[in-house]
Amino acid sequence: MQAESARWGVVLFAAREAPGVLIRSIEAARVAAVGRTTIDVMVNGNASLVTSVVALLQSPGVPQVNGCLRMWSIPHGDKANAWNQYLHHIWRGEEIAFFVDGYVQLQPDALGLLGKAVLDGPGVLGGSGVPTQGRSAKALRANMLVNGGFHGNLCCIQGDVIQRLKDRGIKLPVGLYRTDSLMGAFLAYNLDPGTDPWADERIAVHPDASWRVDAQPVWHVSALRSHWKRMLRQARGVLELAAFREHAAVRRLPPERLPDTASAMVSAWVRDCPQDARQALGWHPLRWWALRQLRRESAGLGAANVTPTLVWSNGCTHIGPSAL
Repeated sequence: MQAESARWGVVLFAAREAPGVLIRSIEAARVAAVGRTTIDVMVNGNASLVTSVVALLQSPGVPQVNGCLRMWSIPHGDKANAWNQYLHHIWRGEEIAFFVDGYVQLQPDALGLLGKAVLDGPGVLGGSGVPTQGRSAKALRANMLVNGGFHGNLCCIQGDVIQRLKDRGIKLPVGLYRTDSLMGAFLAYNLDPGTDPWADERIAVHPDASWRVDAQPVWHVSALRSHWKRMLRQARGVLELAAFREHAAVRRLPPERLPDTASAMVSAWVRDCPQDARQALGWHPLRWWALRQLRRESAGLGAANVTPTLVWSNGCTHIGPSAL
């Protein structure tokens, strides 16, 4: 299929962004869009952000999206759930879907470059862009180009793979921090670690597909607070990845047999692999804190909390999803 006639999807995950930041990200996605593109903005746990952004989108002088733009609101603030809701209920057969964080401003050629690499690559299931901004960007970019990766700021999945995820009921555990790492692992295993060994080449990493973010003062109080919260989440992520490694790499179980929540996944790993858990926890106080937090989380959430509501759409002939 030629890019000019392709039906592509772009998903922006947002939660704590300022309205102006999210507007700039939407505009950048609009500029980068290829063919008939549907842009879905999924705001998690922040109804006021949805209201503010919709008001800005309706303001005079704001550029209109060439294609379809939809704004969704989810009461529960969780990225893994937003991934699941899009893949299983909102996606409507787009040839390829790109996933972008709400504070990211795509480079104008990012989607075109990455989409072509994925769609033209034999055996490629998804793809990832690379960072070019920030102190660690150069090293991370070099590592990804050699060892592969699936970067959450800009990644994508082929439509036929999304259909396989839907058909098999494969979902990310709700509450997960390492959402992008696990989704990338699903792809690297071809959705079946029991029969397919890990293969980095199933994810195309494009050296020129990138983005920019607004610079923030390093020593600002909000920046320091964000850094501390990120350290806590990263400690949690260590436990999540260890639990998933046991599930996929050791027990060779398919992703649809993962527990429904990150809490249940990690708790099962601690119960079944106590020696590995003790080694991972070690003398790391943040990891012990993360384990306590995981154990306090609910084993499940009601549909009213996790289901998206379509708040606003523009230029859309199909506003689905029928399942919601």
